[in-house]
This record gives sequence, C-alpha cells and structure tokens, in this order.
Amino acid sequence: MAGWPSVLVAIGVALAVIVVNEESMYNRRRSRSGNAGKHNHQTKCDIFIGILSARDHFEHRKAIRETWLGYIHTHPKWKKRICSKFVVGNHSCHLPPEYRRDPYSCTPLNISKTGKPKDIVAMTVANDTGIFRLTSGPIGFDFKVHYPIILHKLGVFDSSADGIKHPLTVSLFDTWRQEKVVSARFSPEQPGVFIEGYRFRAVEPYLLPKGFEGTIVVNSFNKDDPSTTLYLSKDDTNNGGGVIELQQYSRYSEDNSDFPEKVEKLDRGTEALVSGNFIYNIHEPDKLSVWMNVSEEQSSKWHSKIVNETKALQEEAENQNDILLLDVVDTYRNIPAKMLQFYEWVVQSSNIQYVIKTDDDVYMNLDHIMQNFVIDEYPTSKLWWGQFRFGWSVEHHGKWAEHDYQSPVYPSFACGSGSMMTRDLFQWIAANSRNLFKFQGEDVSLGIWLAALQPNYHDDPRWHCDNTCLSSMYVSAELSPDEIRSRWHHRRQCGDPCGCG
Repeated sequence: MAGWPSVLVAIGVALAVIVVNEESMYNRRRSRSGNAGKHNHQTKCDIFIGILSARDHFEHRKAIRETWLGYIHTHPKWKKRICSKFVVGNHSCHLPPEYRRDPYSCTPLNISKTGKPKDIVAMTVANDTGIFRLTSGPIGFDFKVHYPIILHKLGVFDSSADGIKHPLTVSLFDTWRQEKVVSARFSPEQPGVFIEGYRFRAVEPYLLPKGFEGTIVVNSFNKDDPSTTLYLSKDDTNNGGGVIELQQYSRYSEDNSDFPEKVEKLDRGTEALVSGNFIYNIHEPDKLSVWMNVSEEQSSKWHSKIVNETKALQEEAENQNDILLLDVVDTYRNIPAKMLQFYEWVVQSSNIQYVIKTDDDVYMNLDHIMQNFVIDEYPTSKLWWGQFRFGWSVEHHGKWAEHDYQSPVYPSFACGSGSMMTRDLFQWIAANSRNLFKFQGEDVSLGIWLAALQPNYHDDPRWHCDNTCLSSMYVSAELSPDEIRSRWHHRRQCGDPCGCG
C-alpha cells in the first residue's frame, strides 16, 4: 500500500461533511438571529482590533475578555471608538498531527512502503553526472526527517572514482542549533568505500527523530578534489519512500567556518546541490507499516476531538458575539490567508479608519496606545505603527521556514505581537487580496505586500515583540492565560503590569 491510508481518507471525508453541515446550521442560526457581521457595540467605531486566535485557544480568549478587552468594552470613551473581534479559522485540519508533513500545516505526509529493511544511500549518481563549481569554504545541503531514521555512514563525492587526494571532513549538523552531531574524516590513507559515485566511512549510528532538520557539510576541499558541488535531479535521490526530504537550496561559505550560513536557492526540478552524502536505515520499519495502517479507532478519536472543538467554538461564538469565523483551515501556515479575509471583512463591514492587529497571547495597554497616538500626531495616511524588523534574514528551516520568497532578507515588517495601520493600507490589501501571494507568516507577508506602497514606517519599541515587561509598553507577547491575567492584575493594583513589589 502506498500513500495515505484509505481508512483515514474515508473518515476524513465523513468528518468534513459533518463539520460543514454543523457550520452551515450555525451560520443559518447566526443569520436568523441578526448577529452575523455586526461589531461588538451598537456604536460607530473608528478603530478596530483584530485578535488572531487559534480555534482551541479557549482559555486565552477568556483571559483577554476578563482583562484588557473587557476594560475597553466598559471604558466610557474607548467603548465608543474601539471595536474588536477574535479572528478564527472556521475549519480544523482533518489530519491527526502525527500524519502531517509538519506541525504548522495541514499537508499530509506521503510515505510509502519501502520493502525489506536495508541500507539506503541518500544520493546515487554516475561519475559524469552534474555541474561542478569550485568553492574555497565549506558547502552543504539540508534535509528534513519525516519518520525516524538511523544515520550510520557519511560520504563524499569522488568525481573521478580515483580516491581522496587531500584530507577532508564530512559532518552532520543540527541545522537549527548549528551544532555538529557526528563527523567522518577522509584522507588518501583512509579514503573510505566507493559506492555509486561516493566514498563512505562508517560513523557511530545516530537516531534522527521525526522533525529533525539536518545539514550535511563537506569541509577542506582544494584544487586536487574539485568536485565541490554537484547538482542532482530527483531521479538521483532516494528519500526512503518519503521518510526524508531534501530541501530546494544549498549552503556554502567563503571562509573557514564550520557551518556554511549562506543559502543558494535551486532551480525547480533540481533536488539538491551536494558533494556530501549519507547512508541510513529506517528506524523500526515494522512500526512504520503499523503506523501507515492507521486504525479506524485512532482516526475516530481525532475526528471526535474536532467535532467537540467545533461545537464548543460555535457555542462560544454565539454566547460572546466577538468571534469572526473565516473560511480558512486554522493552521499556522494559513494565517496570511486569515489576515487577508479579515481585512476584506473590515473594509466591507465598516468605515473603520485604523486597524490594530494582535494575537491571543498578548497583554495590551490601550490607554498608553491611545494617549500616545493623540499626543504624537501621527500621519493620517499610509501609517504603519509598530516595532519593525529591518533587514531580517529569511529563514530556511523550522517554524518560519520560507521556501517562496527569493531575496535573502525580507522587506521591513512589524512584529506580529501588535501594530496599527491606517485604512488606505488595509483597504489596498483587501482590494488586492485575491492576487497577493501568501508567504510563510502574516507579519512577513504584510511587509512584502506593503513594500510597494512605501508606508510611513513608525518604529516604536513599546510594541514589544516578546514577553519582555516594561511599564511603558503597549503590548507584551508570548504569554499564557495566567500571565495575561497577572499583567492586568498588577496594572490595576499599582499601575505597573510588571509587578507591585
């Protein structure tokens, strides 16, 4: 059996029908009750706060309602000027997390049976395959593990099949930490075993778990070993039926550093740019077969969780009337799509002049924001007010991995914890939403989208990007529900959200 288990697909389709039917009934109820599309208050607001929230973050939303959002709703001045909604995707991912390509998307893993347990050579090429380029520093390629493997040999390309003429080292790095995991040294005296275009040497077996992101690095090439880089197609690679994935870029460095930090994007159709290689086994292959044949009971548990979550979310939306449910599968990778629909909704539903975007793990001090907004007399057009990342490097691994934006650095963008923009900016986004490409995160996507308009970037460090706490801050992010309550309690008690000691 290859690909996705049929029982999971069947149950997923059934669940999708159930959820859609329940959501349709819910939307009809909302329409009949006259609540759909209205703001929190029966007043004309000119500032709107959109709070991006995950479907299952019930406690975060509760904490915000009990603290700074509840304060806005009862404040004699702010309740007339400020409206708000939690912005939530109306659909859950139908795949259990362990069957997704990564925790941030709803893309299924596509792993097929690989036959009997055996050594797998990651790359196999003929001696005359590829295009070569000589570099003076280390080079490497990245890969990601989708099912646990055991790496037990490291190799280097031997362009002429005539051995190693100069000492060199092949290493496995943990890409995220840039830490060396295991290495093999090659020399004329110890050239390794020649296998399908590469020289291999054994290393201590190393278990690489699902989700591990690694880099194979070759160091110390010189003119006697010119096969520094080699372009491979998918036909030259062996991903073990999908248990590993080679990334669409290579790494290089022009100095003698151990880890090559510069990244080169590869042309589509080119699987890897390599001179290193490795041999691996699938860890506990019998368990892989069991894992692929997921039980109906296991799938049903996940789908029951989704149904219960959907019912709880719909009940919360009806009772609180402060949740905007959008036609999006609620995953991290879909936040840019959620943002686009949110701006469309704001433009179509109101005459809002300013939008504050924030997250559901944020403490916010609206008094400080509004007081300084009036005092500083900011421009009324093309204003983007927040703490900005300038010259931020594009990541190629982890949660913020970017595989589509071509430049090595992003345009300026505001931290996702909180920022404000004027209507002309978000109205332009809404008008062009169907044509805007969705990059890996909503903060960098906003920066890329708005770069052409040359906004008035007002960089203000009081829009904190993390959980740093200062009494003058506008927002503090990455907080648990209890930490949000604690910040608010301290502010109400002594005026300092960071503590009253």
